Formats: sequence, structure tokens, C-alpha cells
Amino acid sequence: MAVTGHSEMKRRTQALLAALTLCTVALISAGAPAERQDPRSAPGSKKKDVAPLAPAAPNELLVKVQPGGALARYLADRVLGATEVGRLDALSVVRLKIRPDIAVELAVHLYDSLPFVEYADPKYILSAVGRPNDPMYGAYQRWYYELIEAPAAWDLGPGAEPAVVAVLDTGIDIAHPDLAAKIWVNGAETPDNGLDDDENGCVDDIHGCNFVEPGTADPACVGRPPGPSSDVGDDDGHGTFVAGIVGAVRNNAQGVVGTADRVVLMPVKVLACTGGGREADVAAGILYAAENGAQVINMSFGGHLDSDIIRDAIETAHDDYGAVLVAATGNTGMRGVSFPAVLEDVIAVGATGRKKPDDLAPFSSWGPEVDVVAPGIDISSTVPSKLCGRNWKCIASQPYSQDSGTSFAAPLVSGLAGLLISRNPGLSNEDVRAIIKSTADPLTDQNGPDRVGAGRIRMKQALEFNLEETPAGGLSAGCNMTTLTFADGTEATTVAAAVSPPDALETIWRLDNTTGSFQAFMPQAPQASDLTSVNLLDAVFICLGASADISMPSLSPDPSGTPISTDLGSGCNTIGLTFPDGTAPSQVADAVTPTDAFESIWRLDSATGSFQAYVAAAPQASDLTSLQFLDAVFMCMGGPASLQMPAVTSPR
Repeated sequence: MAVTGHSEMKRRTQALLAALTLCTVALISAGAPAERQDPRSAPGSKKKDVAPLAPAAPNELLVKVQPGGALARYLADRVLGATEVGRLDALSVVRLKIRPDIAVELAVHLYDSLPFVEYADPKYILSAVGRPNDPMYGAYQRWYYELIEAPAAWDLGPGAEPAVVAVLDTGIDIAHPDLAAKIWVNGAETPDNGLDDDENGCVDDIHGCNFVEPGTADPACVGRPPGPSSDVGDDDGHGTFVAGIVGAVRNNAQGVVGTADRVVLMPVKVLACTGGGREADVAAGILYAAENGAQVINMSFGGHLDSDIIRDAIETAHDDYGAVLVAATGNTGMRGVSFPAVLEDVIAVGATGRKKPDDLAPFSSWGPEVDVVAPGIDISSTVPSKLCGRNWKCIASQPYSQDSGTSFAAPLVSGLAGLLISRNPGLSNEDVRAIIKSTADPLTDQNGPDRVGAGRIRMKQALEFNLEETPAGGLSAGCNMTTLTFADGTEATTVAAAVSPPDALETIWRLDNTTGSFQAFMPQAPQASDLTSVNLLDAVFICLGASADISMPSLSPDPSGTPISTDLGSGCNTIGLTFPDGTAPSQVADAVTPTDAFESIWRLDSATGSFQAYVAAAPQASDLTSLQFLDAVFMCMGGPASLQMPAVTSPR
């Protein structure tokens, strides 16, 4: 009986094995489908929720077998030449490796159709979120992109509409495999008809314009048609390298990664084959870019000059077209930001190092005009393949290379600007500048004044920044760009006193409209952090730990002789008042009701930044003789009070 039963089991096993073999052979001979499909979406699949197909480990799959399914799995293993290479007993899942000549999809389909098999899946390979699959990213780019929080920024998702970033440089290799999909297309121009269809001054400019004329900037550069023309090819490599930093295609499994996904690259050739350019060509290129819709203009060039025509072009692009202009500070390693980065309408970008990533790179030019810094050493990007071994030392004989300079820090900022605009199309060019600067990592401990501007860019922080103007009376948690403008010398502690609840204020950031530099004011350090130099058009950011209200005067008006009548609260009140020379604190005290509320007057000298206290008990030593119109005056009260007294008739 036992023998008979064993024979019957063997016969059934052989029959099932034969059936499985025939089924498998049929599947293999049929070949893989023309378009690979996740097996879980196949008819009869046991899984209903289908996720996008991720990369899978070759010749491996995961199979969950229910009790009673051992025989079916054993037979399928034999047919597919599968061997067990791992298991997760807690889930009854085994990891199998199959014969290399059998497609994983077919094996999954076979196992999935067996009785007692709950599911079979390819062994999907998951990557860290935000980490690109471009092969050179890990070895060459990861260190600096992680330093500026790029992967975390990429995780936030692309913007709705791509921003147009013009690269004013030596041209771009528009056929480069990592750039071709990103090159700007002029929809208003008909290709190759020899006409300037859109009447923008450049014939057949489908992909940008070349303003360089042979023999002008560099006599060695010959053989190119006179500009302007549609030939935007790169005969130096610098422009292609810059373009790749801004926007090389990400996650295309080749080459390098660019800073921004949702950008298109507008080639504007203004530099000749050895990197030189004429003022008139540069100015024409700036205007061309702005007039043809460039929202960001990258200028990785400069010199120690002051060109009126370039200045005019930049002012027009900034004021009339709203373009964000970004330029490199220069590579002298000395004080003195190069032109045009030195201009107030331009975001001036310096470079930080690699071994000491928080320090300014030794070659980076510096000065009070520096807005921000970004990594600028050992940056990897795209180059024309024809220049490998000539102008450029290419990586593994591929059209990619490494280089250092502020020229390659600037496009990191241009890419960030493009991302900001693609996610928030309503931002103005000065909004973009303010966000980039206000979210930078200050790096103040490692660098002296005027070296790193607001600090090193932080992409994720910038993309998450909420730049909403908040009127006086209501401030939200986070950094609010307020329309309040304080009288010169307004102290941070005074603003803190005007905030309700008082513990909500964390910091005040002031963006100097004249120099573009940022400065933080902490209410805990009034002597070192008064708001002496805040001007009428400066941007002021009030950063709160929670929602709060604020109520205080803004910049004091020109006194007109109207008597002073104001209410004062307990503590130190900022008042936009100026008293006649020689006014004694006792006189002010006498004008306060109730009289015992008055404690002191503090004056912050707008010229020197020094504080001076005036108290009622010492009128001879502390009269208000030297007060000026824009000095900050603080009246400190022991309780609520009002002030009634004559005003001065004109500012000092």
C-alpha cells in the first residue's frame, strides 16, 4: 500500500513537472512582450494595486509560499533552475535566483499562477529618495549637492512650468546627451528659412543667438559667421560646462546631474573661442535674453572695468523685464568683486572650498557686494566631446569634466533661482534674491566681513521659504517680509517689545537695499545689533516662533510743528520724535502723564551707532542737545502713559 501510494505520488509529480516544463518552454519561446509590463497588472494577477515598475535585481525574485505549497514551488524551482539565496522566515518569503536565460517577468508570472503561492515579485531595487541614478553623481557630485541640500530640494518636486535660464557664455553644445532635452526652442522662428521671422535681430535663432564676430574679442577665433547668427555652438567648453551645472538632465542614467529639473537653457554666445568678449556683444546678449523671455540670466564672466553699455543693459533686463541676473565674483582671491557682479541689480556669487567647505575658496574674489556663496571647487559637468583631450581633461573619455572657479559656483545659484521661479511664477526678481539670501547658511564663524555675503545657499530652505508680505498687526510663524520700515537706530529689543506675545520674536533680518548685504538683529544683544542703518527701501524680515501681532511706528515723518501727542506703553517705546537742541529729560518727564511713569530716554546715534541714556534726575549731564532727526529715541516707562509736548519745527 505504501509502495503503491509512493508510486502514485511520483507519477503525479512527474506529470506536474512535465506540465510546468511545457508551460515554461511555451512562455520562453514566445519571448518577452514588446513593452515590459509589471506582472502584477497581468490578467488574473493576485495583486490589485499596481505601483510603477522600479529597477529590479537581475535574475532574482521574491516568492511567498503558503502552507501546502512546497511541492509546487519545488517543481517550479527545477523548471526555472532557481536556487534559494535568502529568506525572511517571519513572512514566509524566499529569495530565489533563476537561470539567466529566463526573463524575471516570465518567472514571476509562472510562480504567481501556482496554487499556494500568495505572490511573486521581482526583487525591486529602491534608491534613497532624491538620489539620482546618473552614474557620476555619487563619485563626483554628491558631496557638494548634499552640502547645499539639493537632494532634499529635489524631493519637494518640480515646478509647474519650466523657467528659462539664459547662459551668456561661449555657447552650448546643444547636441550633448545630457543637455539636448533642455535646450530652449524659439517657437516664433521658422527654421532655416534665412529670415528673422520674429524680428528680434537674430536670423533663424531656433536655439538662441551668437553675438560674437570673428576676430573681434579674440583674433585667433576665426571661421565663424559674423554675428548675430544662430550658430550657438561652443568652441571653448566653458558655456557647456556652465549649462550642465544649471540644468543637465537628472535621472537619465547617464553622466551628471544639473541643479534644476524644470528649466530650459537658452544659449546666448557672447564670448569667443578663448573666453574673451566685447562690451557691445555682452550688452546685446543680455537684452536678447531678456526680450526673449529669459527669467534668469547667468553671467559666469567678469573683469575689472565699469561698462556703461553693460550697466544699461543689466538695468533694463532687471527693471523692465524682471530678469534675475547672476554673476561670478571673480577669481583673484583678493578684495574687489568683478564687473558685472559688483552691480546692485546682480546677484554676486562667490565660491566655497571642498576640504574646508565652510570657508571661502582661496581664489574667490570678495567684498561687500557679495550676495551669497556656493561650492566652487571640483565641480563636475558637461563638455563638448570634440574638446576632450584638447581644452578639457574628460572623465573616462566621456564628455564630462571637473573644474573649479566662481564661474561654476554662480550657475548653482542660477539653477536655484530657476527652481524658485518654476515653483512660484509670481515671484519678482528681488523676491528671488531675498529668498536665496535669507535662507543661506551664514558661515559667519569661519569667514571675516564681506567675504561670503549672506552665506552658502541652501536649496531646500529656499524652496520652502514663505515670502508673504504681512501688514503691521499680523505676523505668522516663520520669517515674514514686512512692509514696516523703522526709524534709523530702532533697536531689536524695541521690536521685541512691540510683539505680542513678547516671546514670539526670534530674529530680525535686514536686507540692505544699497549694498545687498544681510544682517541679523537679535533682541538679546541690543548694543551689538541695533537697526542703525536700516533705510526706507530696505527689506526687513521679522522671524517668529509663533503667530503674533506687532504695533509700532515706522520711519518717522518730517516734523511739521504739530504738537506731539502719543500714547506710550510700559517698557521702552520706540518713537519717531526729535526734540529741540538742549531739551532736558526733565522737560520730557514733565510732559508725561502720569508723571511717575517716566523712567528714561535712550537715544541711538544714527551716525555712530552708540547708545546714550537720558534720565530725569541728571538734566545738566544728559540733555538731548545732540539728537538728530533720524536718531532712534526710546522712551522707557514704568507703566502705560501719554505724552503731550511741542514738536520741533524742522529736522536737524
